[in-house]
Amino acid sequence: MKTIGERLSEYIDNKGFSKKEFCEEADLAYNNFVRVLKGTRPLGINVLDRVKHVLPNLNVNWLLYGEGHSEVDSGLHTVHEDAENYGKLNIENAI
Repeated sequence: MKTIGERLSEYIDNKGFSKKEFCEEADLAYNNFVRVLKGTRPLGINVLDRVKHVLPNLNVNWLLYGEGHSEVDSGLHTVHEDAENYGKLNIENAI
């Protein structure tokens, strides 16, 4: 099984970033980030937050545990209602 660093490195590569470009975009220190990728430094919550800011579709479950797909479903499953009718009871359909 791949490590967190290996999965993250692969994901960054697949998105077309060089490691230096990614660090600049995420405002991360390159030398420290490379240690995270190599597994000699843990992935902290602050680094993860910056990674998610640049790569919002990255599936954190996949990154941390290798479970699921590398990206989350970006399609929102929401119900849209007309603001004017929101909360009004439809009497015709209620009977």
